Amino acid sequence: MLMNIVNLLVNHLLGKTSAAEATPGIFSMFTRANIRKFAMICAGLSFAMILFFGGFFTVLLDLILTSREQQQLMLSQASIVGFSLIGVSALCMLGLFSRKSWRMPQTQVRAEPAAPSPVQEAMADLIRDFVEERRLAREMMLQQYAAEAAAATSTMDPNFDPASMSGVEMGGPRTGPVAYN
Repeated sequence: MLMNIVNLLVNHLLGKTSAAEATPGIFSMFTRANIRKFAMICAGLSFAMILFFGGFFTVLLDLILTSREQQQLMLSQASIVGFSLIGVSALCMLGLFSRKSWRMPQTQVRAEPAAPSPVQEAMADLIRDFVEERRLAREMMLQQYAAEAAAATSTMDPNFDPASMSGVEMGGPRTGPVAYN
């Protein structure tokens, strides 16, 4: 039984599976080539991690034991072997992640712009109407101020000198930004 499972896995990783087999459930979204790539990356990464942790703990244990025995840190043959295992694992990871053949093909999905809903259109029309009303009210106020200014300048005495009015209190309430009492 175990040999059948191993044979199935090895044949799948080597690409010798029959095309007539249906892929179940979650695997239906990937092609067989992508599943094979993913499985090879996982297997290589597992191998590299085993090498890394094996080398790390070899170095750690060797340094602890040599520091207890000789009261100083020294590199021994076991430490060198541990560092070499760490280096080999780093090279394996670098090789795994730098291969261009592992990359999955990117599919370009273009999202079509959705048509605005009637509520969005109604809100946009309401905002446009409000902005237009404000613009028209501003223009009307400017025209009214221009007409008042023109009327005020036409009724003004041409001989009027505001400097001659220093010390004379003007009558009536002040409606400007500063009201004098």
